Amino acid sequence: MSNSGHSSLRVGAYLLSDAEANLLRALLRLFNYDDKSRWVFAEEAPFDALVVDNARAQVVSAASLPRATRILRLVDNGDSLAGTVDVLERPIRSNRFESWLSQVAGELGSASAVIDMQPKAPSEAPARAKVVTDSDRSKSFKLRRWPP
Repeated sequence: MSNSGHSSLRVGAYLLSDAEANLLRALLRLFNYDDKSRWVFAEEAPFDALVVDNARAQVVSAASLPRATRILRLVDNGDSLAGTVDVLERPIRSNRFESWLSQVAGELGSASAVIDMQPKAPSEAPARAKVVTDSDRSKSFKLRRWPP
């Protein structure tokens, strides 16, 4: 996939079920349909972004995690980490995932640093960081009946 002259950003999956990893691959292909997204799914490190199952990642040491600039933790609905920076609640919603990828793409500069596994509280986040929350649901509408 060409990305209009931009270098590709690499996103990977770690400790996710096959179904969730396949969902991420499919979403990235959809995001790249119009060549505006710079993200591609990568099988091997290093990654610009890594999506991990937070519950399963707690069991492994941070040193064993693949090299990544940013880590997005997937948590179950209602988890205490929900609403913090770099945390996304299940089920994975395309608009929230795309919003997080856009935020990360905007923040990535020429310098890449490996982050630690400790989740950041919203107050510790950079001022321009967007927390992916359920409030995004208020932007969508559902048709209850066909218009007359």
